[in-house]
Amino acid sequence: MLALLNHPDQLRMIRDDPDLINSTVNEILRYDGPVQFAVRTATQDVEIGGKQISAGQQILTLVAAGNRDPAVFSAPHTFDVRRDERSHLTFGYGIHYCLGAALAVMEGRIAFQSLLRRFPSIRLAAPPTRRNRVVLRGLKELWLEVR
Repeated sequence: MLALLNHPDQLRMIRDDPDLINSTVNEILRYDGPVQFAVRTATQDVEIGGKQISAGQQILTLVAAGNRDPAVFSAPHTFDVRRDERSHLTFGYGIHYCLGAALAVMEGRIAFQSLLRRFPSIRLAAPPTRRNRVVLRGLKELWLEVR
């Protein structure tokens, strides 16, 4: 919700075209996802990007950076609810893909559809408060004024 409120043109777009809700949920997850990084352990020796990684070595994967990779996403720092690129890494990848991803996306879709249908006006009532977390970050409080 905060991303939409910070980009009123995008909020107006999904109010005008509710069919954009699926791409909106995926764009929110890509643009400002809760997972910033993950630690993995290499199971075998491998070279990635010219760097040698040894079996047993731990590596830090920067999920948030991957979600802003210009080689994957056009205008990666732009919040665009019409973006149809669903290859964000918010739910992981491969055998580490989140089992609850489909449920989370469905919940997001239902929540946004319900809020936008029920309240023709939504705005921030106070500055948001972020949680003091690095890995699973997010908002502690988001006070809204609705009508």
